[in-house]
Amino acid sequence: MDFHHSARSLELQDRVRQFMQAHVEPVEELYYEQVKPEASRYKTPQILQDLKRLAREQGLWNLFLSGEHGPGLTNLEYAPVKEIMGRILWAPEVFNCSAPDVGNMEVLANYGTKAQQERWLKPLLEGRIRSGFSMTEPQVASSDATNIQCEIRRDGDDYVINGRKWFTSGAMNEDCEILIVMGKTAPDHPDRHRQQSMILVPKNTRGVRIVRDMLTYGYDDAPSGHPEIVYDNVRVPAENILLGEGRGFEIAQGRLGPGRIHHCMRLIGCAQRALELMCQRAVSRVAFGKPLAEQGSVREDISHSFCEIAQARLLTLQAADKMDREGNKAARDLIAAAKIVVPSMAARVIDRAIQIHGAAGVSQDTFLARAYVYARFIRIGDGPDQVHLAAGGQGADQAGRGDGIGRDAVWAPPLKERILALAKDPRLITIGDHVALGHPLVREVNGTWVGSSCMQLLAGGAMMLQKTTQLTEGERARLDSIIEFERRHLLADLRAGRPDVILVDTHLLSAVPFDWLAWARSDPELEAELSRYREVEDTGGRVRILVARSGSER
Repeated sequence: MDFHHSARSLELQDRVRQFMQAHVEPVEELYYEQVKPEASRYKTPQILQDLKRLAREQGLWNLFLSGEHGPGLTNLEYAPVKEIMGRILWAPEVFNCSAPDVGNMEVLANYGTKAQQERWLKPLLEGRIRSGFSMTEPQVASSDATNIQCEIRRDGDDYVINGRKWFTSGAMNEDCEILIVMGKTAPDHPDRHRQQSMILVPKNTRGVRIVRDMLTYGYDDAPSGHPEIVYDNVRVPAENILLGEGRGFEIAQGRLGPGRIHHCMRLIGCAQRALELMCQRAVSRVAFGKPLAEQGSVREDISHSFCEIAQARLLTLQAADKMDREGNKAARDLIAAAKIVVPSMAARVIDRAIQIHGAAGVSQDTFLARAYVYARFIRIGDGPDQVHLAAGGQGADQAGRGDGIGRDAVWAPPLKERILALAKDPRLITIGDHVALGHPLVREVNGTWVGSSCMQLLAGGAMMLQKTTQLTEGERARLDSIIEFERRHLLADLRAGRPDVILVDTHLLSAVPFDWLAWARSDPELEAELSRYREVEDTGGRVRILVARSGSER
C-alpha cells in the first residue's frame, strides 16, 4: 500500500479541514441549541441549512459518490476526508455525506431505475430531501437478515406492506420523504437469501405510522431520529420495488459494506478528537500536586489511545484500498475486521477521555458523552461484533484448510482488463456464488450491472444431490423447484438486460463435475438467449467469459 495520499485527496482534506475550522466548529453548540425546542425537535436547524448551502457553493458536496453522481473519489481518497468530518457528530450532513442518506443514495445510484433515480435520487443528491432505512425489527434477531418478517405482498399493480420496524434511521426528520423498506416477498422460497426484497415507500403513504422515536442511552439523535414504525396495509406501486423480487439480501450486502467503512472513518475522527481533548485536559489540570499529564496512568492512557487509533486507521485504509482495487466482496474480510476493531477502539479511547475529564466528561459540556453513545451503538448497528467475528473466524478456518486459496482471483486486474478489451461500457451478468454480487467489479470497469445468479451454485448443487443421494419424492420436488426458480430468474435477466458480457464462475463443489454452459444449452429457452454469445479464449480456468456476437457473427 502507498502510504501517501493522492494529491486530490490531500487537497480535499485541506479544504474540508479549513471549512470545519472556519464554519462548523464555531457553531457546534448552536446546532444543539436550535434542536432543543420541542416544537422544532425534528426540523433541520437553520444553521445546518446555511452550512449546507455554503458547502455546496464551495464544491464540498456528495464527496462519497463516484461516477456521474459524485466527484469520483476512491474509498481510499475519501477515508481521510470523512475522518475530518467525523470530528463533529452532525458535520457529515453539512457536506451531504451523512447516514442513512449516503447508503440510500448508493442503493438508488447502483440499483434504481431511471424513474426511481429521477424521483428520489436527484433530490437526495441536491440535499432537498432526506431518507430513512427501515430494516431492523423488534420481534426477531435482525442481525440475521433472513429472520426479517415484514410482509411485502404483490396485489395487482401494487405491493402491500405489513410489518413493524424500529431504529429506522433518519425517519423522524421533517425533510425525510422516502423510506427504503426490507421485507419478504417470497417467505416460502427454498433459498432463504431469495425471500427478501427492498421497496421504496414514500413516508407520507397511508398506513405508515410512526409509533415513537427510539432512544440510545437516553439520546434521541434529533433531528434525524430512529423511530419505531408500523406499516399497516401500506400500498405502493409495483414499480417501487428495487432491482426485482428476491434481491433484497443482495442489495443489503452491497449497501452495508461501504456503510460500515464510512462509520469506521467517522469513528476514527471521533477518537482522534477525544485523544486531543484528553491531552489538553491532562496538561491543564493539576491533581495531587502535579499536572495530570505527569501521572503515570494518564500517560499510559494517552499512549494506548494513540497506538490504537493508528492501528485502526491503517486497518480501515487497507480495507478501503482493497475495496478500490478488487471490489467490496473481495474486501469483505477486511471490512468486517475494521467494523470489529474501530467501534471498540473508539469506545475505549472516548471512555479514557471521559475518565480524565471527570464529571465534565459525562456532562453536556463536551462532545464525549454523545460520541461514546455513537461508538457503543455502532458495535451493534450495521451488524453486531459477533456476526463479523464469526464470519472472520470462518474465513480463517477455510484459509487454514486451503478452501479460501485463490478466491480473490475472481477480481484480479487481468480480468477487468479483459472485460474492457471486449466491450466499452459493458452490460454484465454474473453467474456463480463467488461472482454473483458482481456490481463492485462492474463499477470499476464503468459498466452496467444488469443481473446476477447463484444458479451455478444452487442449481448445480441441487443436481449433484439428485445424482449422488437417495432422495424422497418430496426432496426431489424441492430440488426441482430450486432449479426451476433459478432458471426463470436467469432467463428474465438475460432477456431484460441484454448483457454484452456474461461471466461464469467455474468454481463449484468438486464432488461431481458440473458444466454450467452444457446444462444451460440443454434448455431451449436459455439456449435461445445464449446463442447470441460466443465464449472467448480460456482465462485460466477460474472464470469463463461469454461475449455478445456481432451482427455479422449471428
